[in-house]
Amino acid sequence: GWFQSSLLASVGTRGVPPYQGVLTHGFVVDGQGKKMSKSIGNVIAPEEIIKKYGA
Repeated sequence: GWFQSSLLASVGTRGVPPYQGVLTHGFVVDGQGKKMSKSIGNVIAPEEIIKKYGA
């Protein structure tokens, strides 16, 4: 993920991490904070979002 890439680049070039801590949960959540899942039926096609808001 982005945090590993930025961590390795920063420590390798400057000797210090670019942040003190990172919290990730690995899930995309909906407007109510529930995990988005095809089986639950609360997913949105990315194309709809890109069409509405742009990439």
